[in-house]
Amino acid sequence: GLDPLESGRSVSEVPNGTYFCIYVATFSPGVLDATGFESEVVRIRDFPKLYFEVHKDSQGRISLLGYASREAATNIARLDGTRKYDFVISPIPWGAIDTLVEIPKERFVSAKRRSIQLSEREDVSVIDVVVK
Repeated sequence: GLDPLESGRSVSEVPNGTYFCIYVATFSPGVLDATGFESEVVRIRDFPKLYFEVHKDSQGRISLLGYASREAATNIARLDGTRKYDFVISPIPWGAIDTLVEIPKERFVSAKRRSIQLSEREDVSVIDVVVK
């Protein structure tokens, strides 16, 4: 995890070998591509429905963690970088969106945020993504 003083920095400013969270609004209103992960990071997800966990490995490679359907997870694992696949990724599990996936940032083609109403009093911000 991050040191408390590293919270509030951008993804490129935090050290390799750390994990942190980014606000789901990073993915809106426009489209995100592989270079778009330059947002402010936080150490702790105060609101799990609004923050995605991100890992920056020891080599500086960045991956987004979230939940997708079991079918999407299977299809993502089969991608070879030559074809595109679109699916929904959520910061929390719910319904059929129950399988944890890790998507390297260079695999993102586009991403756009939207809100899904789970019940009368509960919603979650998800991302419609295209990966390759």
